[in-house]
Amino acid sequence: MNYTDYNPWWKEKEVKSELVGIKRNNFEVVSQFMDDRQILILKGLRRVGKTTLVYQLIDSLIRGGVSPFDIFYYSLDQPFIDIQEAIDWYKKNVAKDFENKRVYIFLDEIQKENFWTATIKQYYDIYPNIKWVLTGSVTLDILGKANESLAGRFFSFLIEPIDFSEYLDFISFEYDIERFSVYEEALNSHLFDYLRTGGFIEAIGKNSVFIQKYFLESLIGRIISQDINNLFSVQKPDLLAKLFQIISISPGMLINYQNLSNDFSCDVRTLENYIGILEKSFLIRKMYNYSKNQISSERKLKRAYPYSPAFSIAFQPNRIEDPVFISILIETLAIKNCRYFFRYKEYETDGIFTNVDSVLPVEVKYREKIQIQDLKGLMYFMKKFDAKSAIVITKNLLDRWEIDGLCIDLIPVIQFLINKSNIEKGFCSRL
Repeated sequence: MNYTDYNPWWKEKEVKSELVGIKRNNFEVVSQFMDDRQILILKGLRRVGKTTLVYQLIDSLIRGGVSPFDIFYYSLDQPFIDIQEAIDWYKKNVAKDFENKRVYIFLDEIQKENFWTATIKQYYDIYPNIKWVLTGSVTLDILGKANESLAGRFFSFLIEPIDFSEYLDFISFEYDIERFSVYEEALNSHLFDYLRTGGFIEAIGKNSVFIQKYFLESLIGRIISQDINNLFSVQKPDLLAKLFQIISISPGMLINYQNLSNDFSCDVRTLENYIGILEKSFLIRKMYNYSKNQISSERKLKRAYPYSPAFSIAFQPNRIEDPVFISILIETLAIKNCRYFFRYKEYETDGIFTNVDSVLPVEVKYREKIQIQDLKGLMYFMKKFDAKSAIVITKNLLDRWEIDGLCIDLIPVIQFLINKSNIEKGFCSRL
């Protein structure tokens, strides 16, 4: 193993510009913790930019005066080399006086090493001079082990595909959101492109044939056929793949394990396990039926969405012109950070943001016209749970309705997505 190939800055004294790429908002969020002792864990789906962020952090260190020899990067995607062996080589051959100076160790795809937490914990406790930055693509294997062995020693960050606002910056599209109508047609066109690419930078600007192969083969195919099979005991990989395809084709479906068990002639526990694996691998996300009683929410049927609307399009590219399908894709995107939905008899609300003492219901109505009777589920929820305000995400309608003391803001999806972080401010996200 030639570790020098992984660390070209040892020879070149800099990080190549093609590795650094364009800095995203998450660079500023993560980089402010580089001077602290805590281990940084960057988690997220494959291909979302975790490794690029690592290169950006390394580049920032070198530009800030850190010796390139005091920075070590290694990807555990390579077989047969464990963490201890890699660090021993670095100590012996590069990091002279290792114990007495600040060094930075970056390890990519850390979940590939079965006993990584024990090794990292030992070094963390013995060598306070080491700053660790780790990345991983599976929540269960990353934070599950970290919470057990590294309690109090790490900060974790969810790295996601670029959001719509970042996407517009990435393609250098200039607009004035205060004059929305002037840019509406172009913004809606970019929204469709964003839905197709899901915010995955490698897919931006590519044609539909490339994008479909990229998601089905390079991303989803690799995760299901390689990553998951290497990490978990999956006795029925075809069933796992089928479950993911069903959820991608039917975003927001209710997960009824008994019905699925009958359909697939499979044990309920196996299905629960496989759905859990898909969620922890960032391929799907589950939402819980809201209740003030957490136990009650756990007992009720959950909804399942693909992690990205682009996954749904990859399986059904011919439906991209279907208004019903588009509305479902908008829903998938808009309520991504909601942990809860609400469903009781004929009353439903798409998403519920929550914090300690309040709730903010969100309904997606991607259509030309909206009437009060279209919001009966939303209004039922507001009255039942004393929510004084709500958001309705529309196609192009911007308005505020005051109904029976309830305040309902109607916001075009473009404006919602661009201002999403501000709109959600004060409410818990699923990071």
